[in-house]
Amino acid sequence: MRDGNKHNNGFKGIMSGDILLRAKFSKYMKVIIIITVLLVVYIASRYNIEKTIRDIDRLSKENKELQKHSLRVKTRYQSTTRMINIESKITETGVKISKEPIKDIIITKDSIK
Repeated sequence: MRDGNKHNNGFKGIMSGDILLRAKFSKYMKVIIIITVLLVVYIASRYNIEKTIRDIDRLSKENKELQKHSLRVKTRYQSTTRMINIESKITETGVKISKEPIKDIIITKDSIK
């Protein structure tokens, strides 16, 4: 009978559930359940931390891109408003702004004589 009892402690005892009914095992059942719950909580929090880190990295990259875009738009806006202000001040004096592109004037020695 001792051999059969020894055999129940092994793989067959675990698979059949006999090991769960033993006094030694049931004595530590609360500790095993608490440790299992703590492991599940640890794994879940680790997963959430890694997900948060990935989100922070993604948002940081997106923030840098948006800052660059904002700077470009701000520069374009400032140059446009500056030109509009200049045009409005010039038109008050009666000077008109040319719509034709700028032409280069080349002076040669022959044209000076």
